[in-house]
Amino acid sequence: MTGSGTQADPYIIYDVNDLQNVELDTTAYYELANDIDASATSGWNSGAGFLPLGQLTNEFTGQLDGKGYKITDLFVNRPAAGVGLFAYNEGTVQNLGLEDCDITGASAGGLAYKNVGTITKCYATGTVDGGTHGAGLVQWNTGTITNSYSRCSADGTFSGGFVQWNEDTINDCYSTGAVTGILKGGFCQSNDGTITNCFWDTETSGLGTSNGGTGKTTAEMKTESTFTDAGWDFTTIWSISPPINNGYPAFPTVVVPTVTTNPATEVT
Repeated sequence: MTGSGTQADPYIIYDVNDLQNVELDTTAYYELANDIDASATSGWNSGAGFLPLGQLTNEFTGQLDGKGYKITDLFVNRPAAGVGLFAYNEGTVQNLGLEDCDITGASAGGLAYKNVGTITKCYATGTVDGGTHGAGLVQWNTGTITNSYSRCSADGTFSGGFVQWNEDTINDCYSTGAVTGILKGGFCQSNDGTITNCFWDTETSGLGTSNGGTGKTTAEMKTESTFTDAGWDFTTIWSISPPINNGYPAFPTVVVPTVTTNPATEVT
């Protein structure tokens, strides 16, 4: 991992080992250099997989900028813990994709168990089994989430397609994944915050009700005007095209140079 961890000179993440090493300094600035193959995590820690970043005793308060890249095949199997790529985010996570994740915990979200900070232009696809509490992107939100989406399936006694429990602000987001459990919501199961201009797919989720968000058919979810009528920015943030993201709104692909060599510099 290169860089010094400052805003002007962030640590650069080249591979899944660098990604795990974020846990060594959860106050620093980080950027992805390229897509990250995390499939090796299925064999880590005697089957427990990746250790989520920002444990409750060491919250992530820094910044992770995915630069439009994605992390694929992340595996977490910690049935007694609150899990996701992040356990507890109190900083900023932006411009990051999480694809084909397989995440299991006592409480779980694809991107994070709990968000107290800021999440923007992020997405997750795959499966999330939260045991008691599960959600596609974030299980428990007490911060701000904007311009993000989940296509994860979500399961838990209490479950939501995008977020299970919201206590703050979510704007311009959507979810499409199947939601299973006892108490569940298509977009959000329990809402004590503000959810504005958000949507969920009533057909793919299997649910017609939610505590927040507006339910739409699959056809409506693949129609640009559904979102532009709600004020979404399809000039600089979102795009929609049938061959991309199965026809749902996505972030335009930005072509940037890919760095393939990891100088193997550890966080100090």
